[in-house]
Amino acid sequence: MEKEPFIAKQNSIDIESAGHGQSGQSTIGRLVWKMSRVLLRIFSRRALALAAFVVLVVTLFYNSDTEIPLHGASCLSNRTNPHGIKAPYAQEPMFLSELWNDLHGLFDAHVPSPAHLDQPKHEGFPNQDNLGGFFNLTDDEALNTRETHKKLLSKLPSYPTGRFKGRGVVILAGGRYSEFAATSVGMLREVGSLLPVEIWSKDHSEEFDEWCSEVKAEGMACRRLADYMDMGSLKNPYQWKVFTLLYSTFAEVLFLDADSMPVKNPDVIFDSEIYKEKGVILWPDYWKHTGTPWLPYLTGLSSEKSSDMLVKEMSIESGQIYWNKETHWKVRFFIYFLSYRQPANSYAQSLVLATYYNYHGVDFWYTIFNNGWAGWGDKDTFAIACKAANQPYYMVPHTIVTVFVTGTLMGIGMVQANPANKTAHEPLFMHSNMVKWSMRDFLCETCKPLPGLEDRISHPNNPKSPILSHLKEGKRIFATEQLFQGGIDPEPLMWKSLEYTACRSVWGNEEVCRNARDHMEKTFGYQFMKGGKPNKDFGNGVCIEGPYLKDSENRSATKSS
Repeated sequence: MEKEPFIAKQNSIDIESAGHGQSGQSTIGRLVWKMSRVLLRIFSRRALALAAFVVLVVTLFYNSDTEIPLHGASCLSNRTNPHGIKAPYAQEPMFLSELWNDLHGLFDAHVPSPAHLDQPKHEGFPNQDNLGGFFNLTDDEALNTRETHKKLLSKLPSYPTGRFKGRGVVILAGGRYSEFAATSVGMLREVGSLLPVEIWSKDHSEEFDEWCSEVKAEGMACRRLADYMDMGSLKNPYQWKVFTLLYSTFAEVLFLDADSMPVKNPDVIFDSEIYKEKGVILWPDYWKHTGTPWLPYLTGLSSEKSSDMLVKEMSIESGQIYWNKETHWKVRFFIYFLSYRQPANSYAQSLVLATYYNYHGVDFWYTIFNNGWAGWGDKDTFAIACKAANQPYYMVPHTIVTVFVTGTLMGIGMVQANPANKTAHEPLFMHSNMVKWSMRDFLCETCKPLPGLEDRISHPNNPKSPILSHLKEGKRIFATEQLFQGGIDPEPLMWKSLEYTACRSVWGNEEVCRNARDHMEKTFGYQFMKGGKPNKDFGNGVCIEGPYLKDSENRSATKSS
């Protein structure tokens, strides 16, 4: 179906400038006036009559509510890629396949001992006194694992110079996580990120072809792990994250979980002093490290078989990671091999080492890293890999700020701080770990369920949903006090991203589009205009204006709810 050209009543929909009296009429008038001045300079007086005529015609047409189509545009928006961000190039398949074959063989030849540890079950939070009591590991098994780890490090491949270039964002999606990623990539563009994006999935069965074709226009590209490797060796999704980092075409990567999104522009961190100095940036989780006391010995960090050197450190929350592959793939290290009493002139590769930990993660390393506690998976492999390779990394010193559902004590998301600000918690990312932001979950009432998720109930259809009343009554979902204190208000932009998916993307339909726009009007004062008139019909021909509710109005609405 051919898309209609549409009208933009207001030439700027940037949330920071919307609603401040900049009318479309005055903007166009100033633009035409400037054009006439330029013409006059170039062509002298002969162009004056023509310029005046143009000004007159535009003014008459605009004041008479005549539609002025913006051909091919869907509103002046970062989602229309005004900066011309190019989709990332595809990595050479043969190179990645050969890399996988090399690593696959290498990792299979260096299996830890024992080859399998059952994930322990917990009734309460592990504490320092019982971290060594959740599974059995003999002295011989520990020594064999330590020696295997040491031998592996001497054989890891060097950094492939020239294969990875530039900076970009990597997101692991696939299946229903692609719906979360649709919101996340929208937020990237809404907050002003100009980085190209790779959206990874397991294989073609988890990929949405039409969406992959669509995102190219925004400087993004879809990738499939199965195109380069045998996924039968990696059956747990926790194992896949590190391979998206490894295989990405970018030399410098911002990795995001599908449900983690920026609340401010994350591009600037690549130019920060802390990133240039450290090369890797990681964020803390809620709790301290819960790894076994064997861990430092197994990885060569300590010669003591039982060590408490990690218990005071924070566990990692890996929903967002900055990683410089060039500096943290191949690195000289001395302390590590000296602890093994080996020659110092050797090399270790921290990213490839993290890949090894994840490759054998399900059967061994995940349990070693956190004793089977909450977060069992990839999260702590990245920091330990840097430590074991004597590689620097920066742990953001600020604790998580929890965001709550308005009117409740239910945590809905984790706000992580800007690493460049060492003195104060300046919000940069929000990891929506509890309630995922997807068009289907928030807006669908009659949508068909995804295959294999027939029992998944959307919030509008779930009487027990913590956000049902908010969606039905037009209330904010996030409690705003902490967000306003942090100088951010991400929810209006998150709804803009949802509206794009619901109304202007292959994901959407008329039902979810109308639900999105109804909520945005009631809650934030957004207006949806076509041809200068209010319009909420499904389709691209509608321009978003606003939001127009001020912070004080939002606060009042929140308190009254």
